[in-house]
Amino acid sequence: MGKYASLSVTYLNARGEHQFLTRVFPSTAGICPSPSSSVGYVQCSQSEGVFRQNQINTNINIRMPKGATVFGYYSANWAYSNLSGITNPYNSATDYGRAGFSVRSRMTIGGSIPLPFPDHSQPDDLCTVGQPVQHLDRRG
Repeated sequence: MGKYASLSVTYLNARGEHQFLTRVFPSTAGICPSPSSSVGYVQCSQSEGVFRQNQINTNINIRMPKGATVFGYYSANWAYSNLSGITNPYNSATDYGRAGFSVRSRMTIGGSIPLPFPDHSQPDDLCTVGQPVQHLDRRG
């Protein structure tokens, strides 16, 4: 990119099949064997989870001749799964949607500016956009 700047772009595609998830069934369903299945609910660990993620990361670093530096980072993320917040224990496809850790956009920018004497000013900023929120639909 030039004598004083560098740029990198990375693309990530991750997929997971048969991911570990936990479901809660009524004890009368007879799906998960349990020694205490006479009353209440039974937690059942299964490997039926699905996970898909696409992510783009960009880094830039600029080092100026007088000692000042500027750096930046940007990440765009699309992650979907059915691993958390199981609402229907009999059909995990019902809960396929945005993953709980998926932050759509994340950006950091900062730098270092030399000042007189042995001092430096180091401003930085962090921005996060699109953290998922779970909405429950109680209809039907």
